[in-house]
Amino acid sequence: MRSLRQTLEGMCLHFDPSAAEGLEATLQFEVSGDEPGTYHLDINRGVCTFHEGPVDDATLTIRTPSDVWQRIGSGELSGRDALMQDLYEVEGDAGLLMRMDSLFQRGKDLEVEAPSDQRPAGPIPLAGMHWLGVGFLPWIVLWVFFGSDGGGGWPALAISLALSAAIVTYRRTYNRPTAFEVASLVFFAAALAAWPWLSAWLAPWGSTVGTLFLGATWLATVLPAREPKPLTANYSKWQYKPALWSNSTFLHVNGVLTLMWGWVFVVQGSFDVWTAARPSLSGALAAGWFLLLVPAAVITVRYPKRGSEIELTDPSRSAHRLRYLALFGLTTAFGLTVATVLAGMVAIAGIGS
Repeated sequence: MRSLRQTLEGMCLHFDPSAAEGLEATLQFEVSGDEPGTYHLDINRGVCTFHEGPVDDATLTIRTPSDVWQRIGSGELSGRDALMQDLYEVEGDAGLLMRMDSLFQRGKDLEVEAPSDQRPAGPIPLAGMHWLGVGFLPWIVLWVFFGSDGGGGWPALAISLALSAAIVTYRRTYNRPTAFEVASLVFFAAALAAWPWLSAWLAPWGSTVGTLFLGATWLATVLPAREPKPLTANYSKWQYKPALWSNSTFLHVNGVLTLMWGWVFVVQGSFDVWTAARPSLSGALAAGWFLLLVPAAVITVRYPKRGSEIELTDPSRSAHRLRYLALFGLTTAFGLTVATVLAGMVAIAGIGS
């Protein structure tokens, strides 16, 4: 069951801009009962936005027990009937109260999917999630052609760099590159620049460090309390109407998916480190490397479909938990990277002696 906070926030998804022409108003909810809190909806220039906390000059204030407005939000109870029964109180512009049925179209099925032509700007007609696949092309070159032993050498790094540069240039020209795309460019540029001096370390460890860096990049986008959003949100948002892009449930779902994939990459990097330490386990670890992708892919497909069922009473607390797990993953990635550096130093010292 969805929380009352989600119900109030979801009112913006039911908002009908055509019914709010010329309207500038603030609708405040002072909620008591099982889910107490104060929230307000700001209506301005045909846009409805949800905010936590009170305002000093609300156009209309509704004081309601949480269970009453939850029943109104679900359609179980008529707002007008509830008011007549004194189940909630109002203060302020009664005219705004009378317009609520037209402003928030509760009778219509909620449609959050975007029009089929909504996509990132530019001449290449790719949907948002398709761009996520494009962003992985440089990494596929690293994993396949550079290889775990660095057999592809600097030419493979150069191809990855060229692909990353092309992606970032295109995205910067027509839209805005994501943290994933920019971080990929930085990594491949640094790896190629360091190749003449660090090839003895990069050859056996470049793919591993790249995978750990990839995981750290994804996990880092979970940390900020504000912008930027979790990495997958920058791609998946194009599938939905803009009103959903800042919705806490949408951000939570993408935070979970981004955290999961960040950890998948970190664990895959750890498997590479263990393979070097225990060559006898290389077959099992290689299988585990690929098998990790199966449940991750299934969760990626199925979890967003459960978004409407997720109860998110306190998004701040949920986000804090995700940030804690992301920070733990970043620490793990850093430790594993240090381990590869030390292993490389030992190997180089052995060759020198």
